[in-house]
Amino acid sequence: MDNSQRAKNLIEQSHVIKISVPKDIGADSFPASTALFYALKRLGKEVFLTPLTAPDRFKFLKETFDFDKEPNDLIVSVRETEGKIDQVFYEKTDEGLKIHLRPLTGIIPKENISLESQYSGREQPAKDYDLLITFQEKNRSLLVETTQSLNKKTIIIERENNSFSEKTLDLIQSLEKDLFDKKVSNCLLAGIMFENNEYQSFQNRPDLFEKIIFLINRGADYKEIIPHFYNSLSSTKSLLFKKAVKKIRFQGKENVACIILDKEDFQETGSTIKDLPFILERLKTDFLFLKNFMVLWQTANSPVITQTVFYTQDDEILNRLNNHFKGAIKGKGLLFSLAEEDTQKAKAEIIRVIDQAI
Repeated sequence: MDNSQRAKNLIEQSHVIKISVPKDIGADSFPASTALFYALKRLGKEVFLTPLTAPDRFKFLKETFDFDKEPNDLIVSVRETEGKIDQVFYEKTDEGLKIHLRPLTGIIPKENISLESQYSGREQPAKDYDLLITFQEKNRSLLVETTQSLNKKTIIIERENNSFSEKTLDLIQSLEKDLFDKKVSNCLLAGIMFENNEYQSFQNRPDLFEKIIFLINRGADYKEIIPHFYNSLSSTKSLLFKKAVKKIRFQGKENVACIILDKEDFQETGSTIKDLPFILERLKTDFLFLKNFMVLWQTANSPVITQTVFYTQDDEILNRLNNHFKGAIKGKGLLFSLAEEDTQKAKAEIIRVIDQAI
C-alpha cells in the first residue's frame, strides 16, 4: 500500500482532525492548509487548524475566507430525563449573564446540564484529535507515519520541487469525492500561481497546466487571483498587462480567454497601442495553459472599428477565423478587424464563428 492510499485510509477512519502548520515554514502553506481545512469539513470531518497568520501576499484569501466569521458558540445541553423544559430566558446583570431553565414538572439535576463549544476551527482544540496533518520542507512525497510520543497517526505533507498546494490537491483528489468548491479551488490555485510565479517552472511542467485547468473548472476564480501576483509591476506596459489580466473573461465552448481593452485602460496606465505586443507575449509565455485567447480594442480613427488579435494552439480554429474575417496570420496568431464599434458585439461574433463548427 503506497503512502497516498495510507493517507486516504487514515482520513476516512478519523473523526477529529488537526491541521498543524509550523510558523516558520512559509511558502504556500497558508493556502494549502486552508484548502485542506475546507475540503475535510466538506467531507464531514471535525477539523481544527492551528493559528496561522496570513502572509501579505495571501491577505486577499484571508479577507475572502475569514475564519472569524464562523461561529464560536457555547452550547448548553440538557437531558430531560428528570423533567421537561417549559421556558428558557436570560437575565443580564452587572456581573454577567444568567440563563434560566424553567421545568414544566420536577427538578433538573446539575449533572443533566452540560456545556459544549461549537469551535470555528482556527484555534487550538480543547478536545482530543485522532489524526494530525502537518507540513514540512523535504524532498519526499506524501508520508504517513505514527508519532510515537503523541501516540497519534500523522500525515506529513512534504515538498521541495512542487508546491504544498499541488501536494494538497493530490491528497484531496485521492479521497475520491468531489470536495472542490470555490473556496478550496481558489486557495489551491493561489498557492500554485504564487509558487510558480517565483520559480518560473511553467515551461517544464505540462502537468501543472492540467491542474490549473482542473481548478478553474471546479470554481477557482482566475481573474480574482492572478492580479494579486503582479502588484509590483510599475512600467506602463506592465500596468496595462496587469489590467488586461484582471479583465479576462472565459467565453464559448472552447473556453476562450477574452480581454477587451477600452480607451480608459490605455489612459489610466499611460500606455498606447504600441504596448500591445508586450501584453500578447506575456500572455503567451506566462500563462501557457491558455490554449485560446483574444485581445480586442477600438481604433482611434474614424469610423471606429474593432481590432482583434486571436492566439490559439488549434490550427483548425485559426484557419476558420481567417477564412471568415480575412486577417493576417503570424505564427499561432491572427490579426483582423471587424466593422463594429461595439467591442462586446464584436467578441460575440468571434465566439459565434468559433462555436458554430463544433
